[in-house]
Amino acid sequence: MAAERTSVSFFAAVAADVGAPVAPTATVLDFGCGRGGDVAAWRAEGYQAFGCDIVLEEPAEWLRLIGTPYRLPFEDATFDLVVSDQVLEHVQHHDLAFGEIHRVLKPGAISLHRFPPRWRPIEVHVRMPLAGVMQRRMWLALWARLGARNEFQADLSWREVTQLDFDYLRTKTRYLTRHQILEAGRRWFAEVALLDELALKHGRRARRAYPVARILPALARAYSDFGVRLLYLRRASPNQEIFR
Repeated sequence: MAAERTSVSFFAAVAADVGAPVAPTATVLDFGCGRGGDVAAWRAEGYQAFGCDIVLEEPAEWLRLIGTPYRLPFEDATFDLVVSDQVLEHVQHHDLAFGEIHRVLKPGAISLHRFPPRWRPIEVHVRMPLAGVMQRRMWLALWARLGARNEFQADLSWREVTQLDFDYLRTKTRYLTRHQILEAGRRWFAEVALLDELALKHGRRARRAYPVARILPALARAYSDFGVRLLYLRRASPNQEIFR
């Protein structure tokens, strides 16, 4: 539960820094909640929290299945905050997903998403070098023959690892560029930004580098491009207009 509480603290701190503190009565959605650990942590803090995912081991009143395509099982303007952690790299249709997140957010509410960038040196799922951008079979086979494996592949041959990783990367991940993720967000939201400095400031390990990044902004940009990205989206308030 410690990791889940850390996730709650991270998003709550970022929300406060962007001027949208999470009120004690806030409704929160964890988009791509997995087993629901983060949802349980939000609820333990007293929030009205729910989770949704495309597959759930045990659906519950507060853990619900995402419909097709990316239809969220909630009414319009339900949530004060929508978050995701290590999820956006799996989304295949960002425009559909952002449209649904926009729909379930209350006017003026925000959404925060933490996820790995495409140029991360070691791709976080298959544990192959640069596999966010280098997804050709020959590249994966090279590293599989050199012994690269994730925690589930220790006893597999290099050919088996290559095929598994190739299939996973092509069907279960979609790494967008910085420009692409911002453009997808701007089609729906009034405010869109990658919060490079805040990702550092509130990261459990990265925060030590934050004082340096305030002097050298390029450090925060490098962390966003090669370490962790943090996307901020805000739905227009009632007195704003969005031209799409």
